[in-house]
Amino acid sequence: MLYDDEEQLDVRHVVSLAHHNVSIFGGGDYIPEGELFIKRNALRLSRRTEIEGVTTDGGLSKPFYLFSENCSEKEDFYFALLRNQGREPGAKDNPPVPLQYDVKDIITLVQRLHSSEEHLQTRWINAIIGRAFLSLYKTPEVENFIRSKITKKISRVKTPSFLSKIVLRHIDMGEAAPVITNPRLKDLTVDGELIVEADVRYTGNFRIEVAATARIDLGTRFKAREVELLLAVVLKRIEGHAMVRIKPPPSNRLWMTFASMPKIDMTIEPIGMWFFICFQACPEVSFSLRQQFISWSKCYYERFLYDGSKLSILAASTLR
Repeated sequence: MLYDDEEQLDVRHVVSLAHHNVSIFGGGDYIPEGELFIKRNALRLSRRTEIEGVTTDGGLSKPFYLFSENCSEKEDFYFALLRNQGREPGAKDNPPVPLQYDVKDIITLVQRLHSSEEHLQTRWINAIIGRAFLSLYKTPEVENFIRSKITKKISRVKTPSFLSKIVLRHIDMGEAAPVITNPRLKDLTVDGELIVEADVRYTGNFRIEVAATARIDLGTRFKAREVELLLAVVLKRIEGHAMVRIKPPPSNRLWMTFASMPKIDMTIEPIGMWFFICFQACPEVSFSLRQQFISWSKCYYERFLYDGSKLSILAASTLR
């Protein structure tokens, strides 16, 4: 129901959400993600095309445009409209289904933040990092970003001649983000050099599955065969003393690394009997893969490019 004022005494319109599509209208132009709920954009309720809408004077039903002075309340109202819209199987105008995080993951985050007094000073920053991770860890954008980085690293791994077509099959982002404790400012000089230290602990169970094709040749008496092999890599825990450094100008990078080799709990297991035989028979392959995956986590930097008031971040990882 649409009223004349906040007192909600006189009803002006009764709108059936089942007969309308809900959208955000900004004048017909493309709306960036960060400007969806600003004041000048409106929530639009437009009549569905498959439902005929005629006014009392015989004209076509016009859309409703709803504005709000409070941008946060506009977002809440928009999602409330979507939740209360009816869904019909196979209909093209069904409201989108929101991507939800697992309830057990948010429970784990809350328990971890209140597990000890060690998290008292950093509870707020770990809560922000953990909640942002739960908003992103199931999105295809994050998965594609991680996939492109790992695929690039896999292409550099030295493998035996009988292995080929190494591809990344599956990525599981895990269930939690890293936790920061004991942060402190180590140095800040007048020329602009900044060094910050902190203890970092990760127990999120990040998992990937890598597939490869192996050529099995037992000699002239047997026909050579190609077998598909699967390898599961699970990063259970990383714990170490991390350092963040910003060098003096003209350097424009944020350097992040561990002060020493961190404690890493990682399992690399074969999936299937054929890969188990190969994995046990070729220890140099196992060692090479372990060293590569460990080295990927040793150094990470983000490059900051300043252009007036705009700040763009180009993330990249280095292999050393």
